[in-house]
Amino acid sequence: MVPSPRAWFHGPARFPALAIGAGFLAAVLPIGLLAWFSLTAAETPLRGEIEAHSLSEARGIAVSLESMFQEHAILLQSNAVRPRFLQAIKGGDRAEVHRRLEAISALDPHIEGLFLATAEGKLWANHPETPEAWGRDVSDLPAFKGVIEKGGPHVSEVHERRVGAPDFVWAVAVPVRDDGRILSVLGMLGTVEGLGAMLESLRPGTAHLYIVDQKGRIAYHSGKPAVGLAVDVSSVSPVREVLAGREGVIEHENPLEKDDPRRISAFAPVRGFGWGVVVETPVEKAFAPIRRLRLLVTVVSIILAALLGGGSALAARSYVRRWILFDAARGKAAELEEIVLARASRLKTMSAMSQALLACRTVECAADLVCRVVANEIGFRMAWVGLADETTFDVRPVAECGYEEGYLASVKVRWDETPEGMGPTGTAVRTGQPVIWSRILDDPRYAAWREAARLRGYRSSGRFLSSSKIRR
Repeated sequence: MVPSPRAWFHGPARFPALAIGAGFLAAVLPIGLLAWFSLTAAETPLRGEIEAHSLSEARGIAVSLESMFQEHAILLQSNAVRPRFLQAIKGGDRAEVHRRLEAISALDPHIEGLFLATAEGKLWANHPETPEAWGRDVSDLPAFKGVIEKGGPHVSEVHERRVGAPDFVWAVAVPVRDDGRILSVLGMLGTVEGLGAMLESLRPGTAHLYIVDQKGRIAYHSGKPAVGLAVDVSSVSPVREVLAGREGVIEHENPLEKDDPRRISAFAPVRGFGWGVVVETPVEKAFAPIRRLRLLVTVVSIILAALLGGGSALAARSYVRRWILFDAARGKAAELEEIVLARASRLKTMSAMSQALLACRTVECAADLVCRVVANEIGFRMAWVGLADETTFDVRPVAECGYEEGYLASVKVRWDETPEGMGPTGTAVRTGQPVIWSRILDDPRYAAWREAARLRGYRSSGRFLSSSKIRR
């Protein structure tokens, strides 16, 4: 005979009924609450991961922009000191100047145009040529003013183009000197559209990226079209911070964003040039998946608890969950231990290298030590040290380490203005500045060494001087 529902709560059957009810509640409540609070607590490490990733993205893009500006400045400086170019300017040979501007433009796909202005601020030549603009006063252009005020290279803020199609441009300019005085100003223009095309490959997948100039105006925004930018955002919190030269991460209300204005913003300055990078993640979008998952897990947990029932199911689930959490924590501890040991090993290696360098008595000994540390400890594919000969203009290798495989014997490196002297090594020696070319297999300036580098898997090249004595 099947007992009536009322019989479950009266008479001798009431204790089993209460036990089943208590087991049901004991299964539903802990599982539901555990799922809710676990996912709520998961927002904290997720936030930390978002902040760390965004800051890493901002730093990486800032370094890329810094490298690009440096390369532009070095390219212009290396041409500004050419004797033939100086002679053409002083002699009024506009045809020769235009040939040089055309040659510079062919070396860098990011160059939209070039200009040469007199020290008094009159446009004297440009590429592409617009003769009707020659003689126009450009003394109020940001790039020209920056060079005259600083007496050195300058990257301008975003401004409207004066000659040609109406759009927004930025400029890099350097002084052309004759006997120490500024003879003229040589500059290049880049468009906001061109900057956006370059940055498109670097931008984070789900975050918003924007670049600001020295005055806090947008030079690029991943969520907005290029035309019509140059909007002043200097009042926005992360922009104020990055214009002050600081980097970091903040959560704030962005008044320029109408939909989902609450943002997690990472920012990093483009050091030496006054620009800044901001990577933003909408808070609602960032945490929406985990909040939806929290609701789903809660509902599913209740259904599972109702189906399973009883204290045994709860005990089993609790045991498995605790074991998983313990195993994950143990794995994380092991990972952290490996990181600490690796850093300690690196510090020990650098300390040993410093002591060994102090014991060196020859250039060859010190060069060999540096090459071994750069290749074996830091992890570069190959490192070499060379000496620049002031008589023959050759750069003679004295030490190397890593995957060299006959590379140095197969190439010729010089530091004069011959084709073998126009690579990163020759440029670094002549200018006295570090040179980094990040894509040598695609760079036309690296044609003389490209095949040898490709065969050995080299993809980028950096040159750093230990002395600035040799310059031309």
